[in-house]
Amino acid sequence: MQSEVDQSRESLQSCLLTWRELAEAIQICCVSLVNMDLEGIYRQIARQEELCAKIRTLTAQRRACERPEPIPTGSPFPQRAEPRRPGAAEHWLTENELAAAQQQVRQWNRMLKILLARSSQTVNMRANALVNQFATYPPPRSGRTCSSL
Repeated sequence: MQSEVDQSRESLQSCLLTWRELAEAIQICCVSLVNMDLEGIYRQIARQEELCAKIRTLTAQRRACERPEPIPTGSPFPQRAEPRRPGAAEHWLTENELAAAQQQVRQWNRMLKILLARSSQTVNMRANALVNQFATYPPPRSGRTCSSL
């Protein structure tokens, strides 16, 4: 029983650290996007993919370790108080920290989405300006050069 609790706690801690790393990677990606650092953006996207794969694995492991609650039979009201599991308070606090880290990842994802939308608008605007510039100014004729004027 104790080793199962320890394993669950370690798994939860590992998951929490990975979610925090993901939030940090998204934050760094936002900074790289603002600075137009393409190498940094690609590095952070690769890091985010690694972290997401790790989170999927850890989540699957946590689900496999968790035992389903027994279905009560008979009276819908408990007859006696269940004994408190060791480490339940720490587990609850870590679950709250995990939820906070997941919320932070959601917030940074929203920020990244906004930055990507604005970057897309800027790129489209500059592309339109280039297209309009070529329509406004005809290409130079092949026979004329600056020295022949």
